[in-house]
Amino acid sequence: MRRIKKFALSVRHNKSRRALAENLVSLTTLQYASYIFPLIVLPYVTRVLGVERFGRIAFAQAFIAYFGVLVSYGFGFSATRQVAAERDDPARLQEIFSNVLWAKIFLAAISFALMIAFVEMQPARRTQFWLYMACYTTVIGSVVAPEWFFQGIEKMKYITILGLTARTVSTILVFSVVHRASDYMWIPVLSGTGSIVGACIGHWRIQKEYGVRITRPNIGGIAVQLRGGWDNFLSSAFISLYTTTNAFVLGLMTNATQVGYYSAAEKVSTGIGSLWGPVPQVLFPRFTRLFRQDRERGKRQLRIVLLFAASATLLLSIAGCLVSPFLVRHYLGARFAPSIPIVQILVFNVFVVGVNNILGVQGLLANNMNAAFRNIVLCSGLLNLALLFPAVRLYGVTGPAISVLIVESTIVVAMWVVLRKSQLI
Repeated sequence: MRRIKKFALSVRHNKSRRALAENLVSLTTLQYASYIFPLIVLPYVTRVLGVERFGRIAFAQAFIAYFGVLVSYGFGFSATRQVAAERDDPARLQEIFSNVLWAKIFLAAISFALMIAFVEMQPARRTQFWLYMACYTTVIGSVVAPEWFFQGIEKMKYITILGLTARTVSTILVFSVVHRASDYMWIPVLSGTGSIVGACIGHWRIQKEYGVRITRPNIGGIAVQLRGGWDNFLSSAFISLYTTTNAFVLGLMTNATQVGYYSAAEKVSTGIGSLWGPVPQVLFPRFTRLFRQDRERGKRQLRIVLLFAASATLLLSIAGCLVSPFLVRHYLGARFAPSIPIVQILVFNVFVVGVNNILGVQGLLANNMNAAFRNIVLCSGLLNLALLFPAVRLYGVTGPAISVLIVESTIVVAMWVVLRKSQLI
């Protein structure tokens, strides 16, 4: 108790620790909200829409998620790192902010053209054109989302308030607007619109408090940001090969009903994983500075955080596996019973991903080992593609879950080996 009291007092009186605690609370609240609000809506949506319509939305969202990766372009790490380093220079902050936003707009234009081409080239998808357009609102939300800026200056409380407000409004609107299976297109529209509104208010706050606003596009500055985020973008793109690709490939090889079973299970397991919170995101700017100032202290702190993360996420995985039959039947509904074994497999990703997030973000990326991180996820993405197609043929809807668990476990081993060889753990 004395140690806990001493730590609490140190947080209260130490400005650096107090800022870390405030950001942890703010980002944890935002992270929980991003999972809790969809989880509140999920049982209502599954019962109103049914498995097939739910799977139709899930397939479209899985496809649109690729464009979300393209627009985000790894700026969540590269731009955050720049903002953290230049936080005391208003001119540099404005330059970074403007160039990143213009780069996102440029990437969004490319994304939109690619989406239209994909839909128009497939007659079966043309009838669902407006569904894809509705899902694309999430990409627009990714363009204007300023979380990377607030994370870099370690001031997450504003975006947390805005995020909570936007999600509360969109959740209420889903219950108010969606009453029949034919209303299914409103779900992605309301979700995307809520994120856009919240992000726009965030931009207003940035301008008001920090005097940072978007300026005329600077081609050279945009190119610098694109080059700086390249490795992180490749990493994110290859990560999508063993995350969103699973539902997408399942939809190409089977049907919307199978996608519905898998996606519902994925949302449940992700919801369980959200209990771990956004610890890696909060700690990233801190570990970046820590390794730069005191390498040995950074190594010690990394080992402590890794042990804590592994213990917490393993307990969550075991508990999730045990309660999943009850959870699926009473939460998603009896029609989603085939999702039970998928949840029981996917929930162990909570443990594996919890470990590889610490190794990858706090270990590799905080030490600017972007190339090593990129190579690991590249090989892992290719491994998932190699496993995914035969896994779906052999095991059906549970195949993607088996594939992704193998891949995530491989990532943990690879990152551990790289960090050990670099004497960082």
